[in-house]
Amino acid sequence: MNGSLYTWSNLNQYFCSYLRHNGNPDLVPEDTSFLMPCIFLVQYCFMTIGVKLGNKVGPRMSTLIGICFMYISYAIMIFFTNYYLILISMGIFGLGDGLANLSVIDNCWKYFPDYKGLINGIIIGGLGLSSAILTPIADYIIINPEGKNPDASGIYDKEIANNLLNFLYFMSILFLVLGFFAVVFTFEYKSDIKSAETIFSGNLESQQKIEGSLKVLCDGFCSLTNLTLSLFCFCGPCKFIYFNFNF
Repeated sequence: MNGSLYTWSNLNQYFCSYLRHNGNPDLVPEDTSFLMPCIFLVQYCFMTIGVKLGNKVGPRMSTLIGICFMYISYAIMIFFTNYYLILISMGIFGLGDGLANLSVIDNCWKYFPDYKGLINGIIIGGLGLSSAILTPIADYIIINPEGKNPDASGIYDKEIANNLLNFLYFMSILFLVLGFFAVVFTFEYKSDIKSAETIFSGNLESQQKIEGSLKVLCDGFCSLTNLTLSLFCFCGPCKFIYFNFNF
């Protein structure tokens, strides 16, 4: 589910064409080039916060919260075609992705502390495999099965562009299935032995003693550590993904 966000870089022209034929007549592919980086802009700000949330309420609940935000994102994309609302929906998807992403990885690390690299590789490999599967499904089966080319400005015909809505319906059903399995088969690691702090969990014991977590969340989000990590991540892959959109 998280890896599906990479699909949008491959479907940029279809999405632009869909929005242009549905209330945004002046839109060009360059205007939608920030769709996927918009996801990352929010995602990286909440990834470490997501680990804290997972430690507080459990990885199953943090996964469920993340899925709910992803569904809200897709609901906006299905029912609205306003360009700025679509950008907001991408940010909401990034929020859900950020809250659920590292919480799951951190939980897996606790089950397999001696194989953290392997576990991380399997999960991240799944992210890449997701877009590798979803892109041809969208391109060759759902949206443009006849392989028609866009016009000189990069815009597809209305008939082809509106097929993007069918892809959004397909993704909603897929997310329902995958989300169900994600919640059901996520089991929080519990141990009677106090283990060393993980790289992301920080001083977990002292954090769990704090009630009224809204202030803690705000302090953590605005902390220099979180802002530095967010800036570091965003200035890396997002820059190249933005370039990829335009090429």
